[in-house]
Amino acid sequence: MTRTTGLSHEEIADFIAGNPLFYSLPRPVVQSIAEKFQVRRFEPEEVIVREGEPGDSFYLIREGHVHVVKYSDGRELVLAELGLGEGFGEMALLIDQPRSATIKALDPVETLVLMRDDFSVLYRRLPDLAVQMNKLLEQRVSLLESEERQGRDQEKFTSGRRLELDYSYLDLLMKLNEAA
Repeated sequence: MTRTTGLSHEEIADFIAGNPLFYSLPRPVVQSIAEKFQVRRFEPEEVIVREGEPGDSFYLIREGHVHVVKYSDGRELVLAELGLGEGFGEMALLIDQPRSATIKALDPVETLVLMRDDFSVLYRRLPDLAVQMNKLLEQRVSLLESEERQGRDQEKFTSGRRLELDYSYLDLLMKLNEAA
């Protein structure tokens, strides 16, 4: 990882203002947050964060692309690809949890990084930021709870029977669908 400079706080503020975490905040609040971001660069294939490690920072991608990966049985499973303006690690700002996935650079990547310690100071000092982050936390908790419920409900209605498809009928259905 290489640190770089060259971006003004104003340029950083302009960039982060477009992110869903910050876009609804007043400009002076965004400018205060921008002062705490650091610029970091990563080379292709470099691991930015590793699954299981402590989460202590949030990243916004300014250039390049990353893969969000999980490892299972020694194999790498790509969950998502993120690019310009997208972020990862926001929950690390709010709760002390290990990283849930590994993030790897696909090409040269430049990120803006906000450390949890810096965020904590801002969170206590800026009520608008605290309100925004509490909304995010509530949304995430609600989403996790609904996914857990859905998983339990799915188990209730799971059949032990498998549906076997006759592919000639499937092909015919596809052709009829195209014709319609």
